[in-house]
Amino acid sequence: MIEVLDKQWIDRAQRVKGINVEQKTSEIAEKMGLPRMLARILVLREVTEIEDVRQFLHAGLNSLPDPFEMKDMQRAAERIVEGMLMNEKILISGDYDSDGCTATSILVLFFAQLGYAQNIKKFIPSRAKDGYGLSKRAIKHAAQTGIGLIISVDCGISAHAEAQYAKDLGIDLIISDHHQPSETLPVAHSIINPHQKDCTFPYPELAGCGVAFYLACAVRKVLRGKEYFRDRQEPDIASLLDLVSFGTIADLVPLTGVNRLLTRSGLLRLEHNARPGICALREVSGISKMSAGSVGFQLAPRVNAAGRLDDANIGVNLFLESDPNKAMELAKILDEMNRERRELEQRMLEHAIKCIEAGHHGERTIVLFHKEYNSGVAGIVASRLVELYNRPVIMGAIGKDGSCKASGRSIKGFHLFIELGKCSEYLEGFGGHEGAAGLSIKQENIDAFAKAFDQRAMEVLTEEDLVPALYYDCELGLADVDIELTDCLQTLEPYGMGNPAPVFVTRKVTASNVRTVGKDGAHLQFHITDPSGGAKVKCIGFSLGHMADKIDGASVDVLYKAAVNEFRGEISVQAEVKDIAISKD
Repeated sequence: MIEVLDKQWIDRAQRVKGINVEQKTSEIAEKMGLPRMLARILVLREVTEIEDVRQFLHAGLNSLPDPFEMKDMQRAAERIVEGMLMNEKILISGDYDSDGCTATSILVLFFAQLGYAQNIKKFIPSRAKDGYGLSKRAIKHAAQTGIGLIISVDCGISAHAEAQYAKDLGIDLIISDHHQPSETLPVAHSIINPHQKDCTFPYPELAGCGVAFYLACAVRKVLRGKEYFRDRQEPDIASLLDLVSFGTIADLVPLTGVNRLLTRSGLLRLEHNARPGICALREVSGISKMSAGSVGFQLAPRVNAAGRLDDANIGVNLFLESDPNKAMELAKILDEMNRERRELEQRMLEHAIKCIEAGHHGERTIVLFHKEYNSGVAGIVASRLVELYNRPVIMGAIGKDGSCKASGRSIKGFHLFIELGKCSEYLEGFGGHEGAAGLSIKQENIDAFAKAFDQRAMEVLTEEDLVPALYYDCELGLADVDIELTDCLQTLEPYGMGNPAPVFVTRKVTASNVRTVGKDGAHLQFHITDPSGGAKVKCIGFSLGHMADKIDGASVDVLYKAAVNEFRGEISVQAEVKDIAISKD
């Protein structure tokens, strides 16, 4: 059985190499006129040059890189425009998650703005029938219906057989993707992927929807050059940023650089100019204010639920729907699917934990396959297992024919895509990123793969790597945890991957009014008071209910995020507690 280790609290300053954090903090605070707290947080996110700070805080959409810096973008945009001028039918083929659904919707809406909707078809694969990515079924249907051009979005970079199939049928394929490419690329008319080795685009971390957005920008620019808009209205590209923001947040790519610009602008549209589908989804989710957190933890899971359990077209149709009543019907369907997904996820998690407790794991990895697992939910459960055990996890479903589909999640220091590549002799296929991946494998190869995968972890990961770490930005006195602090922190939003919400530590405070809340007392509510009694802050600790008896009346150290709590018109600061420790003398 895997021992669940206590978390270690680590000052982020220890991760910043080659920089004097205090000196650089003072320099930025002085030259930019920023509060020292704000300057320190920027330095800890390695935003250390004055111009980079200006860009981070003040850059607008006019700072975005030129789309034609991306390899093959010119060739792809010209092929699309050529097809449009010949009145050619075009198929947009996306993926079944939020990123794929938003990327598909972006291009469908863009072509509609161009007045070309009648020649645009869309296809989202069925996870059960087609599997991940570009589908031969879609390509065959395209050939039968006279479609001469397919644009893949958020997929295609690993679709070697499918790309060849399209070529054999005389269909041009434009691959628009952001997943890691292998050494050999598919045969396609053009491939747009900022991760290509010889791509000069300055920011490779775009989501699939970001790449699709850039493709739309490039097509508009080529059409301008051909005076296409001499007697037509130009499409409003900025109106698509709400979907770019949604998909970027949902896909957990870094919210830095170009992604930060796109997401920040898109969140404003999600809040104030949301399309009917977003408004309906927001209503069924009970969201009062749009943020990266509300998109990532409440809206996106509902869209993802359709692709995991049934038909991801429901999510695309929601984004495309202009009728508020029809949008609400779709949002309610997604909400119900998400409830079913949560129940299925909990059952799988409980079963997986029992397997692990019974010894079904490697030395430094967890690989679990079962006939009752659902491949659509496997990635979520794998993430939960990583949170619990802090080691790479592969979790998958065994099909009736012996074919298996799985999702993987990893920890810092173990690049999942690279390490799967070193075990590829046992796999039928794989793709993904550093922290997340998908794979297919035959049942008879699972044991050999698990051993090879675990051996890679033994070679790459140390014992220290398996100790879960919680990083904090600085230590604060309780009197400094106030509305002024939270107002200051809002300047750095949106928070997410690459720009995590600041975390603080306050030591030797007294816990009082301790009580458990939520189902089965899973969560914890309490107050903390400083020794002088002069400062008091309300706390909420999710999944920390088991600590209630340990901390009541005790002197504790608390690791937390500072958030605004609004209740009955009153605004106060609340600490969202991540971990608690009994104070040392």
